Amino acid sequence: MFHRKSEYLVEDTWGNIDVDLNQWSRRIALGFLRRTVSSFRLVVSRLFLFFRSVTLLRRFLVILWWSLFISLLVAFTLGTFTCSFLMRLVLSWFLRRIFSRFISWCFNGFFVYFFRLRIDLPS
Repeated sequence: MFHRKSEYLVEDTWGNIDVDLNQWSRRIALGFLRRTVSSFRLVVSRLFLFFRSVTLLRRFLVILWWSLFISLLVAFTLGTFTCSFLMRLVLSWFLRRIFSRFISWCFNGFFVYFFRLRIDLPS
């Protein structure tokens, strides 16, 4: 049987004092929730003040910019995690084309510089 000594400490029948982990974790979670809600309220109030002070066109542009940014972020995240094979395939094809053109450019430059030749490598 535990007897409460303070808000976080409990004492059993033999006098051993221990920390009430349920109460401790509950307080931490409630503090985190309070801070999150207050910061969310602050962000919403700042956005409201911002949108009251700017013109309609600027509001539209800001909303468009953030929606584009969030949609690209979501698309990149989903594409990376759900279609990783397809993304790797497209990325490897793209990098292969870039590197093959870069290597052919270096190769052509090397031969033009040293032997005054021009060799076109197939890309």
